[in-house]
Amino acid sequence: MMSIAFLLIFQVFFVSKVIHGQCTSNGTCVCHCGNCTSGCDACLPGWSGSIINHCQKSNTFYDKASENTTLLDGDFDTYVEDNSIPPYIRVEFQTIFELRQVDVTLELAEKIMYTVYVKSDPYRRSESIICSSFTSGYVSMKKTVTVTCNTPLQGKFIEIVASSLPRTTLKVFEIERFECSNGTYGENCSGICSAGCNKQCDKETGDCVCKIGYWGRFCNRTCPLHCIKNLCDSNTGDCYSCNNGYYGVKCQDRCAVGCLESCNMASGLCFCKPGFYSANCSLQCQSNCAQNECLQETGHCSRCENGWFGVKCESNCSRCGGNSSCDIKTGDCYLCSVGYFGNSCNKKCNEFCDSSKPCNKITGKCQNCKPGRYGEYCTEFCSRTCKNLKCFSNQSCVNGCEDGFFGSHCDSPCSAAVPSCNQCELVNNVPVCQRCADPLYLDGSACFECPDYCSSCSSSVKCLECKTKRFYGDTCNLTCNKDCLNRTCDITGHCVHGCDDGKYGSRCDQDCPSGCRTCHNSSVCFEGENGHEKLCNKCSRRKKLILNCKSYT
Repeated sequence: MMSIAFLLIFQVFFVSKVIHGQCTSNGTCVCHCGNCTSGCDACLPGWSGSIINHCQKSNTFYDKASENTTLLDGDFDTYVEDNSIPPYIRVEFQTIFELRQVDVTLELAEKIMYTVYVKSDPYRRSESIICSSFTSGYVSMKKTVTVTCNTPLQGKFIEIVASSLPRTTLKVFEIERFECSNGTYGENCSGICSAGCNKQCDKETGDCVCKIGYWGRFCNRTCPLHCIKNLCDSNTGDCYSCNNGYYGVKCQDRCAVGCLESCNMASGLCFCKPGFYSANCSLQCQSNCAQNECLQETGHCSRCENGWFGVKCESNCSRCGGNSSCDIKTGDCYLCSVGYFGNSCNKKCNEFCDSSKPCNKITGKCQNCKPGRYGEYCTEFCSRTCKNLKCFSNQSCVNGCEDGFFGSHCDSPCSAAVPSCNQCELVNNVPVCQRCADPLYLDGSACFECPDYCSSCSSSVKCLECKTKRFYGDTCNLTCNKDCLNRTCDITGHCVHGCDDGKYGSRCDQDCPSGCRTCHNSSVCFEGENGHEKLCNKCSRRKKLILNCKSYT
């Protein structure tokens, strides 16, 4: 106890002598660990992040609630839950806050949409105060979700609302908002502000104002080597002037080898040696120019070597079909290789064209498309709810719709027309439900809830399957016989795995004969009890029959 008290006094004293939570550029940080003397083994409550730099990630929501304090206590095993319609959990804070991002640890339910509100009025719910929404998709799990607001919001309440269909229980374990201590930045506050920073860097990005001689977003880059006196613009790294022999905004370039004399230090312009061209003589004449000669101003060749074309003889006819022949001036091909089109055969047919029927040589239009695509160039997607992913050029589905959708484009869910409907069809241009989602049943054209213990049913009085194998009956309201093995039975009450010792019958409601442990009926015994066991085995071996043990006792 004394050692713990001493450690707490030491931490309070140490923090009071330095800027709270500061890390210096040499990696020295204020300690927010449970043990600060022999290495960080765990972070103090309300702090997290990398233990290498002693837990610099502060949970600014820690212990700041006026109610529902369980959600801000750092304990991920405690939770608050609600099963109202729709379920919601609201937290009131001690002061008004601005929120850009929040971490919510909750138990996600399958296909449920969750909406996070930040507000001053506890009962208000409108689009303008929605931070963001998220869903678990088809997965149910306990998870920490990082929610980034569409725009920063202010308020005194955070409210999490789950969608009401399908009905669910909202269970939230913890709500956290993190901020890095001074001198650190990044998602886990593991980044240390650069030594080139003149002041505290941005806690999210690490951006800062630079000292002289540094530049860049993080001020972690030194001015270019050939800047005079190593001075440069802190935002761009551009030099104010260059050492002799270099040019460019960062003095990064030497005068070109094609220069006859030294180049202009600002522009790099110079007069060229033979075989070079451009304003700064940095380019060589094309090798396909006849005798490697070109005009110094433009680099245009006077003549080309055989097999090349263009003003600089820079292009060949390798993409042309046949004998790779092309027009010497324009480069237009006379024939294209398979899979290409265009005057120069330099364009590929769309990969979704039907390869058995190549695209048009001039336009590239597809004759037919692969499944799932349509359009002149097969660039448009058929609806995913079209059967076999096939559609006509007007997007209507060739083979009709997948289950659960209707309409010519199969883009209308059955459940949007008839709540809880899983399959429907158009009758006189009106969607009519054919099958409901479990646990509901179809009555006429509407879906209704099955009895409580049914997982599926055909009516309010007829279950097709019970939620658990321990019940049976038309509405799954009867308990399986306790003598059924594992106490399980089918929906008719028959014991599917057999009977406990001493019982027989489809419902295990009949007693075996005296002296039998297991039996087939009242006269045929499978296994005897205690002293009868050897006699049963002996008789069975002799007669090769299953005998009535009682008759031999």
